[in-house]
Parts: sequence; structure tokens; C-alpha cells
Amino acid sequence: MRWQRALKMLLSPHKTFSQRSNLVRALMSYYFRRTEIDHYPVILYIDSSNRCNLSCLLCPSGTKREGRTMGIMQFDVFKQVIDEVSPYLWMVNLFNWGEPFLNKSIFDMVRYARERQIDVRISTNLNIFNDSIAENIVTSGVNTLIVSLDGASQESVEAYQHGNNFALVFDNLRKLVATKRALKSEHPTIIWRYIVNRHNEHEIDKAKVMAQEIGVDKIEFMPIRVDMGQELFQDQETQFASIQPWLPEDESLSMYDYQAKRRKGTPQRCSIPWFESVVHPNGSVSPCCGVWPEQYDFGNVQETSFLHVWRGEAYRRSRRINTGQHCDESEHHICAICNRNRAQIW
Repeated sequence: MRWQRALKMLLSPHKTFSQRSNLVRALMSYYFRRTEIDHYPVILYIDSSNRCNLSCLLCPSGTKREGRTMGIMQFDVFKQVIDEVSPYLWMVNLFNWGEPFLNKSIFDMVRYARERQIDVRISTNLNIFNDSIAENIVTSGVNTLIVSLDGASQESVEAYQHGNNFALVFDNLRKLVATKRALKSEHPTIIWRYIVNRHNEHEIDKAKVMAQEIGVDKIEFMPIRVDMGQELFQDQETQFASIQPWLPEDESLSMYDYQAKRRKGTPQRCSIPWFESVVHPNGSVSPCCGVWPEQYDFGNVQETSFLHVWRGEAYRRSRRINTGQHCDESEHHICAICNRNRAQIW
């Protein structure tokens, strides 16, 4: 976590002393490179569903790749985790690999978290939508809704997001904005997230106009990444080779240096093991949102408590690796693999 973001969080209103104190303790633990910690995560990804109704070409869920148990998170598993960390947790992201609105309990989850003053973010492709869902998005208390729509026409969207319906999603976005206005609500912040690639870079200006036309709060242009299920297992040169067919012609729209054939900038020391964690639908716990193979997970909340995992040996080793205290070249730990490859994008 960057210091600028942490400061902005600390200055935000409507947070409890316990939440602020936990964030400060996390920052201190990271700064002093502590591997034995006494704080809780600041942000959790709780993947409400890793099943998806689309078939995006660089997503392991969309391509039906083996390696992770697929399913929908049950509300009691969600409640168990939230009850452990709720006095301290700042934000929960109810997404990771799949489509959250496939989970019939999604708005129960949102309300349960919001009642405990936890910010909630959801990322969706917004193909699953009706008037009831629109109203629930607004009234349940979702703080931020990210709509993944990678283009400004059916042709550009379909190039990557196989199965997506541009006209349908754009109309659903329009209806959601109208519902938010009708209910006179400040929330959620509605973000159109647009992953820039070779097939849609020519439509950026068009998308900006369309976003302004319907009144979304923000349109966010993000550079395309490599296959998200393989990213941590590839060094930067391999990443560049694998993603090259997708890279926009305009290098300024990419995270890669086309001449050096690697990412721009220098990877930062990974801070995620001090601040974040990921709980998958079956309760399995990953150190970050980029871990697809379940074999590298650190534990399961259906077998033990979340805190037992968060403060357990796999996490302690992760923090040692990410401070440079311990990184055996042959180690099979996922953070060691990521470090060897310099695969981190954070």
C-alpha cells in the first residue's frame, strides 16, 4: 500500500477508531518489516463467486481452467470471516475471479458489511441485471460499483470479453445511473472500467463521450495485463511475449516498454501480505488476488479461523520473502516464485 493512499484513507470520514488504529499498525508493521504481526487485514477480497457468465480470453475463470475449486460463496462462510475481522476491516471487495451477481446472497453480504461500517466494492460485467438489482445496488449501501466493459462497440468488446453484450450493458449502466438519481443517493460511485488493448484503443475518445452522456461518475482506462492465472509464474520478458498480440499500438496506453520488452518502472517491494488477503468461495485463503492454483493457498477458513491463517507460518514466510529476509531460489512458496520472476505489478 502506498503512503499517499494510506494518508487519504486515514483522512476519510465515517471510520471508527479501531479501523484507523488497525491501519496505522499495519503501516508500522510493513515499515519495520515485521513478520510476526498483531494487526488485522485492512482490505479483504471475499470472492462471492468465481463462476462467470462471460469467457474473457485472459481470465482463468472465463477459459474454464482447472486448478481452483469453482463455486458460489455461502453466506455463513462470509459471515464467519466478517465476524472475525469486522471491528478492524476497512474495505471488502466482493469479487475476484467471477461475477458477483451470480450469488443470490450478494446484497445480504453487502448489508452485513455496511452495518459494520466496512466499505464495499463490487466489480461486475452487468449482464445480470433488472430493476430489483438496480434498486438493491443503490439501497444496500454498495460504496463503489465497477462495471467492466472493454470497448465502446460490440466489435471491440467481443474481441476480449467473449459473450458480452455491449448494447445491453450500456443500457443497464444508463438505468443504474437513473435509479441512483431517482433515489437521490450519493452511492454507489459508478465506475466504467475499460481495459485498453489493441482492439479498442481507437474508441477511447468515443467512450469518454458516452460515459459523460449517461452520467457515470468515472471512466477508468486500465492497461491490459497478461493471463491473470499465469502472471505470477512468468518473468517480465515472458509476460511481454505472451501479451504482445494484445498490446495497443500507442505505447503510452500500455504498462510495457516496447523496446525493453518489460514493464515500465521498477517493481515495488510487495506490501500485500501486511494489508490484504483473499478468501475464495470454498473458504480457501490466498495471499493476493493473482493466485489461481489452489495448491499455493495458505489455509481454509472452513477448517480453521481466518486469523489462524493470517498469522500462520505460510503468511509469516510470505512476509519474510517480501522483506528479503528469506528467499530460497528453489522454494515453492508462491511469494518466492513471484519474487524470482519479478512478476509483481503492485
